[in-house]
This record gives sequence, structure tokens and C-alpha cells, in this order.
Amino acid sequence: MNLLLRRGRKPRASGSPPATELERAEPLLLPLTVLVAFLLATGRWGSYLGLPSQNLFVTELGLVGTAAWLLLRHPRLFVPARLRPLGPLAALFTWAVIRFVTGGHFDVTALRDLAPYVYVIAALGACWQVASYRRTRVVLEVALVLHLLWLWVALLAPDWAASLPLLGGKVRLLELRHDFDGAVLAVLTCLAALRAAQRELDKAVRVGAVAVAVSATYTILQLGTRAGLLALLVVVGVVVLSRVHLLRRMGRTRLLTVAALALVITGFTIPHTYLFDRLTGDPTNSDSGSGTVIAREEAWSLVLEDATKDPTRFIFGSGFGPDFLDRSGAAIWFEGPVDKGVRAPHNFVLNTLARLGLVGAALLGWVAATVARAAFRRRSGPDPDQARFDEVLVLLLCALTVASLVGVILESPFGAVPFWWAAGLLLAGGVSRREVQQSNAPVPSSLTASS
Repeated sequence: MNLLLRRGRKPRASGSPPATELERAEPLLLPLTVLVAFLLATGRWGSYLGLPSQNLFVTELGLVGTAAWLLLRHPRLFVPARLRPLGPLAALFTWAVIRFVTGGHFDVTALRDLAPYVYVIAALGACWQVASYRRTRVVLEVALVLHLLWLWVALLAPDWAASLPLLGGKVRLLELRHDFDGAVLAVLTCLAALRAAQRELDKAVRVGAVAVAVSATYTILQLGTRAGLLALLVVVGVVVLSRVHLLRRMGRTRLLTVAALALVITGFTIPHTYLFDRLTGDPTNSDSGSGTVIAREEAWSLVLEDATKDPTRFIFGSGFGPDFLDRSGAAIWFEGPVDKGVRAPHNFVLNTLARLGLVGAALLGWVAATVARAAFRRRSGPDPDQARFDEVLVLLLCALTVASLVGVILESPFGAVPFWWAAGLLLAGGVSRREVQQSNAPVPSSLTASS
């Protein structure tokens, strides 16, 4: 990942003081950006690339490779000023490790249960000097567009996509993962709409952004996933709330015209989508959305009852290894003829309560509160590039959070790594260069060496 990092020097105005080593070190891309962009572009099937016979996949290889590069090449980048804001994430990770060590289960199954909380280390990507907001945002937006393109290929040619080879012996190339794909498309929809509203962009670019937004929205409806629809509604709501002052400037007539056009287009398109058929279908139909809602409600009720019936288990959780879904009787609601061995209740908060107890749930709430506070404080920064970059992070976090409440998104690497990476950047990205310099000794000269 960090092989794309190299030295970059900004021109210095005459009479200004000499630039420090930290100021001269400008990364082309942030650590983990390439891995995060790859996972956003490919989704589930991309995470199965790697060395499946050794159980080493692209996510693990990318995380280990990036960590090794930073520790060997730039060991003093992990300065206190950047690590301090990551305290809530470190606390959640530490408690998960403690419960793993004290749980008495050290097999592959326990490691699999622990993995979602190990991916929190992706937040350490924020320890690198944040100096390329615009470049990183463009890379992420390109990844989102690539994701839309392969989705269209898979949807328009399902027979051909079904003939593609298996990755890791489990997931087919270009295989859909509806909840994650829908959430990622929701982010793309809002970002494209925001770019279409930027008057400083060329007209052709703005028209293309509108086409991307419409295409992404229609694809969400065709995927037929409520997670995607809910994510779209949430991110649109976040954008609208953050743009209330701009909406007021549009004027009542223009605002009503835009709203009317949106309602007309929506009214004509939604009845012809797969999502409409699912949501309005017969509850007895196995493909009906109402059936899965009932199943989740029953399963969540059983898991919650099992997690709270024993005081010790309620406070400290079941740990990693025990199959609380099978013990509670909830597994039958998730397992079908194909999906066997389900280990999570399709709700990350409930999974955390079951595995880590009330302590873990409280730490997760602390993480959510601090990330929300950081996003709110950084919403009106003076740097427009940083503001737009933060916008991508906030939308990504919102969409994946919604999907994680009805699926196993944060229990999977393709959702967990982008999520924790974005959370870490929001928490630590606001630390100024001066604070970094004052909190540590001079940065080693390797920072300024060409990679």
C-alpha cells in the first residue's frame, strides 16, 4: 500500500522560514488508502483474493504489509498527538483482546469471532501525516464508480457472471453482496449529487455526476436490499441537514420544483424495481422482505434474552468461541440450506453485547459518541479540500453503520476495514502539524527520503 508514498515538496515563499522535515514529507496517498479503495471497489469478492490455501487474504496481507512498512521505515510516526484521540478505539480493541485471552478458547473459530474487533487497528492509518485530502478523496470516488460499473455488468449479464471462477473456493468473481453493495452505492449517490451542485465544476462534469447519482440510486432499488435503501435515506438526510443554509438560498420556487421532479421520477421508477416487489410481496414468500424482518426480530429477541439472563454474561459477555446463536436457538432463523455456521446475529451492536457484554457495548457507544463529536466539530473547517474529504468519511461511516445494524458488514473485512479507517481519520485527522511536532522529537530523515 505504502509503495505509492514518496517525498513531495511544496514551493516555499521567499522570506519564509525553512520547512521542517515533517512539512517536507508529503504522501501521495495515506496508508491503507489503496486497500480501502480496493475493498470499496470490489466488496466481498475482492476480500477473497490472496492465498486461500494458507488462509491469507488481501485484507490481512494489506494490513500486515502496511504495519510492517510503517514500523520499519517510519517507526516514529505514531506520535502521542495522533494516538491520543484514538483512545476509545484502543479501549474497545483492548477489551476484546482481554476477553479472548480470558475466554479459554484459542482455536480458529475463536479467532474468527475476534477478527471484527482486530480490524479496529485499521484506524492507525490516521497516524500518518494527513496532507493529501483531495488526492485521497479522488481515489475513493474512483473506487466507488468502479464498484457501480461492475455491479451493472453483474446485473445485466447474470448468466455470464455465474460462470466466473470461485475465489478462495467460496465466493464467485463479481458476486453480489446486496447489503454492502447497496450501502456503498448510497455513498456514491450523495457524493455524485454534491459534485453536481458544485457550480465551479464544468457543466459536462456536473451532468456526468447527475447521471452517476441517478444510476446508483436505480441500482440500489434493483438490488432489492432494505439495507441499501435505509443507508440511502440516512446519508441523504445527513447531507440535507448539513446543507440547510444552502437550501434556504435556493428560493421556495426552485426548491419546490426540484422536489416535485424528484417525486415524479421516483414514482415512475420505484414500482418497476425489485425492491418494490420484495417490500410489497406476500409475507409467506421466501423472497419477501417482510419474512426476513420477522426472522430477524425473532432471532434478536432470543439473542438478547440469552445475553441478559446471566448477570456475569451480561456484564462481561460470552467471549469468543462459544456459539451463542446455537445456544439461544436463534441460529435457525439465519441458517438456510446454503448458509451454515452463522456466527453473528446480523447486528453489530447486539453481537458486541453478546460477545463483550455490557462493558463492550459501553465502549462501542463511547466510540460512536466521540466519532460523531469529531465529525460535528470538523464540519466547517477552513480547508475546503479537508471539508470534502471529511464528508466522504462521514457518509461512509453512516452508510456502513446502517448496514451493520441489519447485516454482518462490520464482522466482515470488506466493511470493517473501511469503517475503522474512516473512524480513525475523523478522530485523529484534526490534529495539527504543530501539535505533532511539539509532541515528539524531530522526525527521522527517512521521512524525506524517496521511496
